[in-house]
Amino acid sequence: MIELVPTGIFTSCPKCSQELKINRKYLGQRVQCKFCDAPLQLDPTSPNVIEADVYSKCAHCQQDLRFAKKYIGVKVACRFCSGQLHIVSELTRS
Repeated sequence: MIELVPTGIFTSCPKCSQELKINRKYLGQRVQCKFCDAPLQLDPTSPNVIEADVYSKCAHCQQDLRFAKKYIGVKVACRFCSGQLHIVSELTRS
């Protein structure tokens, strides 16, 4: 079983509603939508961030994975290689 810290989140732009894939290193910072240039603050306590899907690469096969919120803190198997993963709940953990 490998502990997997999410690389980042998927969230929607508050202006244009496009889905954005944002690395966790930008949490707590001001970023800009790549579609409409609208500024947004990635507050880790915001409901949009707390409810967001997360992404990472499988520690076993390096395939890109996307996890719904319900899988954070849960032990899962990679859909590509069946490798055992534990999705860590702390997105801001380094």
